[in-house]
Amino acid sequence: MSGGQKFSVDLGQIQLTSEKLRSDTNEGLQPGLADANGKMQHGIRFGVRSPSGETEAAARALDEALRIHRGNTEAHLMRAQQLANALEIILANYRTSDELSRMDNEVIEWLIYNALPKQFTAEGPMFQ
Repeated sequence: MSGGQKFSVDLGQIQLTSEKLRSDTNEGLQPGLADANGKMQHGIRFGVRSPSGETEAAARALDEALRIHRGNTEAHLMRAQQLANALEIILANYRTSDELSRMDNEVIEWLIYNALPKQFTAEGPMFQ
């Protein structure tokens, strides 16, 4: 970030959001889509015995609308899964970055400690 601006990230909230999205997708959207797909395999049943062209046209229009809806739902499902995956990657990257920063600080402290003359360290006479 430029200008020394600081920001904070609530990793717990990112994790909760990711878990909720994954749960909603896996337990709600995905089973609903599978159920709808199973029912669509049987086709539109109303007016099958009717000689009316209007009934047949209505059945075809409904079938097409449901086909489009299924395609949209599949796209939403895929996007929700991608978003949940992205949130999990972001979370993992933040945690890795935090761990690397902590390790860098420990290395810097160790280097400084070892570079100091013994009298300025906890082992020196000033601290005993």
